[in-house]
Amino acid sequence: MPSKTACIVAAEIIPLLLLVSVQTILLTSACIVVVSMCYSASAHGAEFNLQPAITINEEYTDNLFLTTTDRKDDYITRVVPSIRWTYKAPLWDWDVAYAYDHRYYAKYRDDQDLYTLDLKNHTRILGDFLQLDIEDVHARKPLSVVRDWTQESYFLNQTDINTFTVNPYIRMRTSSNSRVTIGYWYRNIWHQDPTAIDTVDHRVYTTANYDLSANLTTNMDVRYTSTEAGNDQRRRMDLFGGFDYVYAMDSKSWFKIGNTWFAFGTADETSQVTWDAGIAQKSGKYSYSFAAKLTYLDDPFYIVRREDRYVATVNRDTERTSLGISAGRYEYRKSNSKHLENTRYELTGKISHASSQTSKIIYDLSIGRIEDNVLDQYTAIYRGGVRFEYMPSATLRIALQYRYANAYSPDVYTANYDSNRVMVEINKSF
Repeated sequence: MPSKTACIVAAEIIPLLLLVSVQTILLTSACIVVVSMCYSASAHGAEFNLQPAITINEEYTDNLFLTTTDRKDDYITRVVPSIRWTYKAPLWDWDVAYAYDHRYYAKYRDDQDLYTLDLKNHTRILGDFLQLDIEDVHARKPLSVVRDWTQESYFLNQTDINTFTVNPYIRMRTSSNSRVTIGYWYRNIWHQDPTAIDTVDHRVYTTANYDLSANLTTNMDVRYTSTEAGNDQRRRMDLFGGFDYVYAMDSKSWFKIGNTWFAFGTADETSQVTWDAGIAQKSGKYSYSFAAKLTYLDDPFYIVRREDRYVATVNRDTERTSLGISAGRYEYRKSNSKHLENTRYELTGKISHASSQTSKIIYDLSIGRIEDNVLDQYTAIYRGGVRFEYMPSATLRIALQYRYANAYSPDVYTANYDSNRVMVEINKSF
């Protein structure tokens, strides 16, 4: 089959990269860190910044568990100390943001002690030729790619997810207007929820870019990915080609088309034409964009899930006021059978107005509809809110916020609810 041949060829082209162990990569990275510490200590022109901050938030909610009946109200206190460290030197760049999030529930739920981490490192091992990117992200995310529960609750249908990636690569400029990148990419996704599926990805890839002009660039990508998910093993081959065209200041269009081949263990293989196309234009105070994309998302329960999206946005920005409207349709399918399981429609709007240099008010509203195409059911979701911010100084922000959510399903009675949340927040940076 074409897909099997493509995967075999990719595996034979770069076999050594597939044999590189994760332990070797981490050990090499540690050596680089030690050497670069000695190097950067004497480096000139290094940039260093340390920014601590603390946020205190008090919230009242009248429907803590988002239930149809037997509603429980509660008071939630959040104390979030955080720190961000950035460091730039000739050899490497660091950007690390960490926050500890303590949540105290006065009545009906155990306290939560969470943390978020966003670590990025870019190391220039041999200048611009051999480079290494390391990233570690730990965050609270919804268990569903279809619905973002974090907008309505602090804990329902959510889990902590840690994503660790290591990406060494070689970048070569083959001519004055062409570039080729060859690399290996390792990723480990861990879920705190035991029912979710942890995954490990090994990928080898090649990217080629050619500048036809100052405004037009063509690109081509070839990737081979091996995924381990519990007892399941999957192979994936991606081949893409397209262009990026900048036709005016802050205006561009892009188009990429290709094919993805999947092999699911001993099951039959499947292939899918994929694309990514769009246009973004800025005209005076207005900016417009439209994007259509068929891609694959990491899903805690499906490992990988196909998403077809069509999104249009309009924004208007003035000195004090900004207005944004977005409308989108999203389809979610099984990656192997391509069977349509869910469809989501979303219309959102947001208005921000600065009444003075120290105060701002923000209104937002979203109307959504999530369809279960398997059971022929739907849920309509309405969210809205208003937020007032007062900044007496550059390092102090005081905010008062109200949020409303309503869900309605004519088919599932327990999916119907509404909630009201009032929040007071103080943020201080040092």
